[in-house]
Order: sequence, then C-alpha cells, then structure tokens
Amino acid sequence: MLHVSLCHAVTGDHLAVVKLQATASIDDLYVASAQVLNRDTFVLHLLRHNQELSSGTVGQLAGAGEDIEISVLFVPGPRFVASAQSIWLLSIGTEPQMLKESTSESSSVLSMAFARKTNQIAIKTLDTVQVWDVISGELKEQLVVEMKSGRSASPSPKLMDFTEDGSQLAVIDDSQHVLKIWDLQSKACIFEAPSCFEVCAFSPDGLRIVAGGACDMDGTATVWQVSNSSCLQRLGLTDGYFTGALFSPDGSWIVTATREPNYEEVLLWDQAEHRALDLYGNYNVAFVSDSVLVGMTEDRGCINVVKVPEGRAVLSVPLEGTIRPHSLFAALFLPYKHGFVAILGSSENNALALTFPSLESTVPHNVISFSLEKTIEALA
Repeated sequence: MLHVSLCHAVTGDHLAVVKLQATASIDDLYVASAQVLNRDTFVLHLLRHNQELSSGTVGQLAGAGEDIEISVLFVPGPRFVASAQSIWLLSIGTEPQMLKESTSESSSVLSMAFARKTNQIAIKTLDTVQVWDVISGELKEQLVVEMKSGRSASPSPKLMDFTEDGSQLAVIDDSQHVLKIWDLQSKACIFEAPSCFEVCAFSPDGLRIVAGGACDMDGTATVWQVSNSSCLQRLGLTDGYFTGALFSPDGSWIVTATREPNYEEVLLWDQAEHRALDLYGNYNVAFVSDSVLVGMTEDRGCINVVKVPEGRAVLSVPLEGTIRPHSLFAALFLPYKHGFVAILGSSENNALALTFPSLESTVPHNVISFSLEKTIEALA
C-alpha cells in the first residue's frame, strides 16, 4: 500500500493523504483524490514535478520509496466539448457523459453559458434554450424560442449569460434581434429589448445587463436596469461592432472589446462618470480585482497589469523564454491572493499556469505545464 500526499500546487499547503495499491492506475488516483478532497475529478489536475499525470500506475511514481507527493491544481468548472449536435461532459476517471444529442438541423448548438455556483449549463439551439444540471446530466428547464420563418442564426459563444446565482438567464435571439431575460423558476420572460445584439453580460449583482451589437455597423452597446427595463447608459458609437463585454467585480466598470474595420479596440467605461478610457494594446483582459485588470499585449509578448482608473499599464511582464508568442492563442487570468494566475494556451499542444504572488511581480513564482486539451476545455 502506497501513501500519496496531496499538496496545493500554488500555495504548497498539505491537503490530504490517499492510500492506494501500487498497481492502481492514474485514473484511480484521480478518483481517490477527488473523493478525499470532496471535489469532482473534472476540477483537478494532478502534477508530479510540475508535469501533469496522464498514464501509468501509482507504483511507477513511487520509485524505491513508499511515500509520493503529488501537487493538485484546481481548475474552475467542468469540461465541455460541443459539436453541432451534441454536448459532452468530460471527467477524468469516468466515461464521457453526453448531455445532449440530436440529429435535427434545428437543434444544432449555437451557444452555451455556464453558471458555476449552481452547476447549470444553458444550451441554445435554433428553436429552444435548454438548461441542464452538469453534475447529474438531467434536463432542468426548456425555453421555447419562436423563430421567424426564413431566418437563420450563426453560432456565437456570447449569446447568453447567467446571473451569478443562476436564477436568471439572458438570451439573445439573433434571428429576431431581441434580448430576453428569463426567470428560470417561474419560466417567465421578465425583460425584453428589441435591437441587434451579439454579446451580453450581467453585472455581478444581476441588477444590470450590458449588450452590444453589430447590425448596420452601428456599434452601440447599452446598459439596462433589469427590474424596469430602463436604459441607464449607451456606451458610445464605433465604426465597427462589439465583440465582448464584462463588468468589474464591484460592477463600477465595464470593459468592452470592439472590432473596427482596420483595428481592434478595448475600452474601459466608468459607470459613475460615463467616460471611456482606451486600453489600446491590451487584449484578453480580465479583472483580477475591483481596481486591477490584466491583459496581453498585441504582439502577445508581454502580460500587462493595468490599474483602474488610470487605464494604463503599470507593469509589463515579458514572456520571452516562457512561451513562444507566435504559438499563444488563448489566455485566461484568475485572481490569486494579492496577485494573479495566468493560464496560457499554446498551439503546440500544451499550456502553462504562471503564478504571480503580487501585482509587482515581474517573474512568476512557479510555472506549471499541463496538457492543452484538458486545460482549454476546463476553462472554456
């Protein structure tokens, strides 16, 4: 019997001990670790010497000794894989679980949204919006979307958004150019705004929603009060169209991304003073606190730390020697203590997690490498 000590990959804290036979597989180790940590396997990455475990037996890890130390990296949320007619939930150590399958063209998947606190996933097709329980795989709600004849819709990842408590779901019906908000308990539509939208996002408290569009290249984004459908603010006009929007954790700022005819633009909007700050040169931005944004430079060669409300980079961390900029195609930034964790996806079939313990850190505290397909699916 071998003793496997589980430690947090970022903090180094001891978490638990797992006892397994030497012949136990790595999949068995994932299942046993998930049980003792009271987590599901799909939120865990197990690492040995900063390399993710994927095959073999526990005995092969032990060598001559009987005690093994394994690092545990927690990732937010389950892994989903979507095709035109199916949604799969992937979990290490178990068989992939199909949440949805259809051979009807009208049921092709157009968009998804995930409510992390309530483990719900919303799936938008041409004629319905389905809300599933991720853990059980059971269909919880089905909302019928009336489509105009002759209209078609295009896939987009940003056509829906949940409130943080999972009680309401915003849905953009891009065939009719209407934004609707549904109360999932009563199955009632509590908000409707006619216009042309392609992206939407709730404020953290769920009281406001921002949506931006591209019809006729008007490039208008609007902030509404959900309770009475009143327009609170219009986020300017642009020659292009909005491709993304998000609120700061305290709801006082909004970041919008727009695509112009010849360039892309990221703007930071002050909700109190109704002014915009240009974050030109920063992409893949995310809030790691109420007053700090982290983003990538246009050439993908540096990570920038941007202070709010100044709207300019106060620290730039070069990635030279860590990951080749031309291979970087996905970036995710998560808050961690007084700093942040940067998860960078590469086209070379791997990904890195870089831990910066403070916002003044110019060198990551540690670098963890793990497989791309597991990472991007988990963080999508």
